[in-house]
Amino acid sequence: MLLEDRERAEEALFVHRQALAFDAHARRNKLFGLWAARLSGLEDEPAQRYAMAVALEDFPHFRASAVLARVARDLDRCGHAVAAETLATALAQSADRAQEEVSVSFRRSRQPEA
Repeated sequence: MLLEDRERAEEALFVHRQALAFDAHARRNKLFGLWAARLSGLEDEPAQRYAMAVALEDFPHFRASAVLARVARDLDRCGHAVAAETLATALAQSADRAQEEVSVSFRRSRQPEA
């Protein structure tokens, strides 16, 4: 019985880690989409819609290259050509922020209610 319990715990941990990784990935793409939306002059609801489209851009394969290409293409169409290095930096910063936000959210969910 002990071995089965351990296997179940390991499977649950794997599923949990995969869920956190997915959340961080989707959040990264959304934050990057909001950054790009601001550059292109979008605000409020149009910016949110664009960010959600970017968030789903590389699903289910999770390739940063797809997101970078989409945003570069969209910004170029708006007359806001941005260097590849700038896009990569913004995506990396979005990833860092997303990871922190997901971690904070997870820690809050684990705290007992007062």
